[in-house]
Amino acid sequence: MDIKITQKNEQPLLARTEIIAQVSSEKTPSNDDFKKEIARSLKVDENLVAIRHIYQKFGAKESKTISYVYKDADAMKRIEIKPKAKKGASPEAAPEAKE
Repeated sequence: MDIKITQKNEQPLLARTEIIAQVSSEKTPSNDDFKKEIARSLKVDENLVAIRHIYQKFGAKESKTISYVYKDADAMKRIEIKPKAKKGASPEAAPEAKE
């Protein structure tokens, strides 16, 4: 996998950097693969990278990715969206509401 960072925008109020990159690969990489490559190329912790979008055309070996690199874990926890619980999930997995 070959990564080329095309644009880097600092967002100091959100304590993050927006990264737009072109990635060329023989097979379609997963989100985790994108995370690892971006973290490796920028020399940051993999847990501080959030992949926002991956754009790939059918049959193309190149894709465009938009991701955010946060300054620290606290800033990432404040801003990033947490996934909702899936329908039909067991009630033990969901946190209980306190009255």
